[in-house]
Amino acid sequence: MKTFLKSLLLATLALLIACSDVSDELNIDNKSSKLTAELRFDCGIERFEAQTRATTSSWDDGAKVYIQFLGNNRVSGYATYKKSTGVWTVYLDDAITQGQTSTCEVYYFENPASSSSSNVTLSAESAVYADKAATYLYQNGIVTLQGHLKPQTGRVRFKGAAGYTFMLKGLKWYSVYNASSGSLSQNSGQMGLTIGSDGYTQYVYASYENSSTRQLTISSAPQGSYDKSFSSSVLAAGKSGYINVPTLDNRYGWTLTGTNTEGLYCPDSNHPHAIDLGIGVKFACCNVGADSPTGYGNYYAWGETSTKSQYDWGTYKWCNGTQNSITKYCTQSSYGTVDNKTTLELTDDAARANWGSPWRMPTDGELYNLNTRCTWTWVTVDGINGYRVTAANGNSIFLPAAGYRYDTYLNYVGSTGYYWSSSLFSGLSYHARYLYFDSSDHSMNHYYRCYGRSVRPVYDERLTITANGVSFNMIKVEGGTFQMGGNGEYDGYPIHQVTLTNDYYIGETEVTQKLWTTVMGSNPSDFKNSDQLPVENVSWNDCQTFISKLNTLTGRTFRLPTEAEWEFAARGGNASGGYTYSGSNTIGDVAWYTSNSSSKTHEVATKVPNELGIYDMSGNVFEWCQDWSSDYSSSAQTNPTGPTSGSYRVYRGGGWYGNDNNCRVAFRSRRGASETLNFLGLRLAL
Repeated sequence: MKTFLKSLLLATLALLIACSDVSDELNIDNKSSKLTAELRFDCGIERFEAQTRATTSSWDDGAKVYIQFLGNNRVSGYATYKKSTGVWTVYLDDAITQGQTSTCEVYYFENPASSSSSNVTLSAESAVYADKAATYLYQNGIVTLQGHLKPQTGRVRFKGAAGYTFMLKGLKWYSVYNASSGSLSQNSGQMGLTIGSDGYTQYVYASYENSSTRQLTISSAPQGSYDKSFSSSVLAAGKSGYINVPTLDNRYGWTLTGTNTEGLYCPDSNHPHAIDLGIGVKFACCNVGADSPTGYGNYYAWGETSTKSQYDWGTYKWCNGTQNSITKYCTQSSYGTVDNKTTLELTDDAARANWGSPWRMPTDGELYNLNTRCTWTWVTVDGINGYRVTAANGNSIFLPAAGYRYDTYLNYVGSTGYYWSSSLFSGLSYHARYLYFDSSDHSMNHYYRCYGRSVRPVYDERLTITANGVSFNMIKVEGGTFQMGGNGEYDGYPIHQVTLTNDYYIGETEVTQKLWTTVMGSNPSDFKNSDQLPVENVSWNDCQTFISKLNTLTGRTFRLPTEAEWEFAARGGNASGGYTYSGSNTIGDVAWYTSNSSSKTHEVATKVPNELGIYDMSGNVFEWCQDWSSDYSSSAQTNPTGPTSGSYRVYRGGGWYGNDNNCRVAFRSRRGASETLNFLGLRLAL
């Protein structure tokens, strides 16, 4: 009976073809019972290839496309390619119009989950290409099809640590193609992804589930959940790229919306981690002595590296039993033996002693930046009170309210926090600077050095150089792009885009008289009451001589910064807060200038540093740059070094003699290379 019905069907189809003037060239495929014809497939495909997509008409053997012929009536079909003969064969569910050009829809699928002549099952890893306005002409037994297949979604992969698994929400992707109707169905919801050994997930071919918010959500244990909204271009059809997976070391702009307790503050239990808060140095995720971000950790007297049972002047290492008998780190004879040391040596640094290099205790300037440049939120995590301190880049740390120790007592645990800096309070040599907080306040303060307080280390990425026994630090500045110049009087103009493609180092401070003297053997400065004052009265030519000798001593290749390098660093590099002055919109916080300098220079690093941890780029002394002076170009520049010749050299930054206008990061001036002034010094670059 089945054989008879099949024969009857074939005979009926043959009769219909014989009686039709629109399909008399079509054949019947005995296996599929479909009508067939040769297909001349003039249809390129625009593929994803990084961010460059190429069009090609080269197809793999067995390639299969699905077609909806839209002539006098809709006819479904598909075509396959045989590479050895270079021939496409089309299979049709019904006859199609011949002798006239008509439209059709063409679909091609890469990496489908499964396929048949009637349906194609797709996944988020399936690429969908289509041309819904292709044309075809059926004539003389051949179907000629012209079109151009394009991606119907964007594609993206996620970058992170190999083996990391997470859940992703906020996308929709194609799930089923119905070959009979030509319809595509979509799925949405949560998908699981794992980062491979190359640091990336597989590509996901998708579009936004919500085209208005364009928000994605990543969640995993123990880290919690993160949200981020993206631009429409990120997953525009045909676009290809990657998205960084947020971690607690770097959130890449994702916002933390949910957490699994301490996972909020650390990516795993391998403590400590250095968390980039975009304020110059990276802070540790936990206290010294703690095994989690919520742990109180150990308590240390200032300048001591071991814990003890009693904290008072009688047990303090750096005195003879009283606050007026200080034996180290003293600037006033009424309180002990004066050595004018104001910053802990690394041998007396609790972070370095217990965790090793490159960890150290933060300076008061670094704690000031943490205090003023982050958002502080009083929270309770795992029953522990403290502050979630969140940076502008979305990263955060948790500071538990660990209280403090005095005598044999532990005081105010759960309600207050006291975190040592490495900086002496020079106004009272038996005091040191610390960060204080309670549930309603957080600020910098100073008090007895003998008290036991918490230590939250920083990860020191500075480069320390020693020349003839004098050490100084260089700050790493990662390359980036910024808008150089300004619209104010004496600013560099016009404002233009500058890209620095290479990382570089720049001096943490201006060159001090101590360093200059040890290299040159003499001190040309007008102001000489401390060797930590910046050197001044040096010409551009003098600076070149100094640098040449310094390079001989150190084996390095120091130089003056280019003007672009100087301004990028002054603006805070890639961590820039967009301030008028280097590190603040309040000039008195960061600069010694005419209104507060008392007409003299001041010791370096006594004001607050900028976002990169660099001091005095506004005020104290102006600083020579390498460049000859000339007007800026309005066009975008890459690694500019100024003109090859000129009459004047550039200097920047403002000084004790300058007003607030001179201290703006966009202000520039110039002098002859042999001129000297007692408000003009230098800063090194490397």
